[in-house]
Amino acid sequence: MNGPGPSVAAIRASERSLAIRAELQDIQRNDPDRKIRVEAVHEWAVTHHNSAIHAELQWDDAKAGYQFRLQQIRGLIRLHIVSSEGKRETINLSIERRDSPGYRDTQVVMQTPVLRQAALRDTVMDLRSMRNRAEELFPELKKVWKAILKAEQDYL
Repeated sequence: MNGPGPSVAAIRASERSLAIRAELQDIQRNDPDRKIRVEAVHEWAVTHHNSAIHAELQWDDAKAGYQFRLQQIRGLIRLHIVSSEGKRETINLSIERRDSPGYRDTQVVMQTPVLRQAALRDTVMDLRSMRNRAEELFPELKKVWKAILKAEQDYL
């Protein structure tokens, strides 16, 4: 006998994802260049209050403004806290994003084994994401994809 099937929440999330995908594809089909333009999606969502996209967006301007400013501040940190060679001097670890979000000094992270391990895991996860997006598009990078797969096996 098989274990329990997907949860109700998982089914709803999947349905929501499919609905959003369909809406985005409709918007793309109606674009003269067949692009999904962020501004066009926003305009569409404004007029389609019962859409899945509309339901996923923050329409309270005070909350949305606050979230946008946080995103801008993250960009400022990434852009301005850099060495003279242009290398980032801070790192944001996924293990801390929920309970204690913030940016740590990269040197401190590299000198602290548990934090270094978390940073390594985050990096390999980023590489995995890149491989998942691009592997089929760029088969000529087979050696790169193979190396990333090896890193996934070694560090995840």
